[in-house]
Amino acid sequence: MGQVFKHPPADPLTAHRFAIPPSACLPWYFVRSRSVLATALLAASIIARLVEQAESDSDLPLLRVNWYDSGGQRGGNPDELQERIGMLPRVKLRLGRLSYGGEQKGVDLRIGLDLATHSRNRIVDIVYLLSGDDDLTEAVEEAQHLGAQVIVFAVPDKDGKPNGVSKHLWREADARQNSERLGV
Repeated sequence: MGQVFKHPPADPLTAHRFAIPPSACLPWYFVRSRSVLATALLAASIIARLVEQAESDSDLPLLRVNWYDSGGQRGGNPDELQERIGMLPRVKLRLGRLSYGGEQKGVDLRIGLDLATHSRNRIVDIVYLLSGDDDLTEAVEEAQHLGAQVIVFAVPDKDGKPNGVSKHLWREADARQNSERLGV
């Protein structure tokens, strides 16, 4: 799950934005069928396209990209692919953990806490969220309550409709955009 936050400039020289693309925008079949290096390069390309689309829409430069995922190693530590993604310029790796059953834990909560914290502290005015997870709907509502706008990016399906986005999340967003430029 991911978000792209932006803060409009009080002065153009101090304009900044905070971006968080998701691990969800990198389908698992890419991870399974490509080498770690090829997958990291694909992730870098997807991040660059997401940033380009958000910057084009907002006319503001990117401050940072946060990549959310669960740690692929014991204790929530990053695996080789996550390490490579975390080493990309202006990318910060934000990891949850895996349960003993292999389920992702803590990732949605991290995203929700960041949405609320950045909105409450007026770090952001607009949030671009690339996720379809219904669990984020309340965090979106909280960010909006605190004054942030939320725009949901969706990866379109073959018919151009948003793929895998909860109806609740889609409805709560201030605006919605298909993210055609991701090229996945």
